[in-house]
Amino acid sequence: FVAAGSTGGTISGTGRYLKEMNPRVNCVLADPVGSIFTNYFRKGEIGTPDKFLVEGVGKGSIPGAMNFDLIDDVLPVTDQEAFNMCHRLAREEGI
Repeated sequence: FVAAGSTGGTISGTGRYLKEMNPRVNCVLADPVGSIFTNYFRKGEIGTPDKFLVEGVGKGSIPGAMNFDLIDDVLPVTDQEAFNMCHRLAREEGI
């Protein structure tokens, strides 16, 4: 299961349910480069946020609903990668 995170509610809640149904499920957080989630997951440190253009995901603080115990990996995603994927999904999948 792959999701971006803001409050952490979607990836934590859905991840918890999916892992209850199938413990082999992996939950991966796609995180904008500049958000603090990647550094926090990998090093346990908050770090200093940087600017990113993708809206509605990523943070400069750790929200209360974000449960990193349920997340198996965090993948940093550049703004350009995110925009390219949005365009591809719109073009190829109609979403």
